Amino acid sequence: DIKCANLLVDAYGVVKLADFGMAKHLPEQVANLSLKGSPYWMAPELLQSSMQKRASSNLAFAVDIWSLGCTIIEMLNGKPPWSEYEGAAALFKVLKETPPIPETLSADGKDFLRCCLRRNPAERPKASFLLAHQFVKQSHKDDPLSCTHHLMD
Repeated sequence: DIKCANLLVDAYGVVKLADFGMAKHLPEQVANLSLKGSPYWMAPELLQSSMQKRASSNLAFAVDIWSLGCTIIEMLNGKPPWSEYEGAAALFKVLKETPPIPETLSADGKDFLRCCLRRNPAERPKASFLLAHQFVKQSHKDDPLSCTHHLMD
């Protein structure tokens, strides 16, 4: 799962994704997608696929892009989208609505999130596109180490 609880940051500001509860090797880029994740970060098509009891390995990368968008919202708000809802109400929100984008975010940041949170998974960009996005390029201008060291003190 891509969410803040699974992000590790070292003393140099290097971020690594870890999920000790679900760690496994994925042969030939095949993913076992199920509802065994956190609903607030789940892509709508993952919920839909699970409800219809049909697995689709080609959802894996688009699902991660959606989760990345939700994780950025979590970083900005201190909580994931729809966290005020539980159970079926949370699932309904994920299935039917796009998470609101924080107004405090820059124009580039808003565009980045709009890309990540496209309802149609086929329209979501690949990670390579997102890495070249202006929002990511701008983040390199800031010194992440100063913030990281402050957080680690």
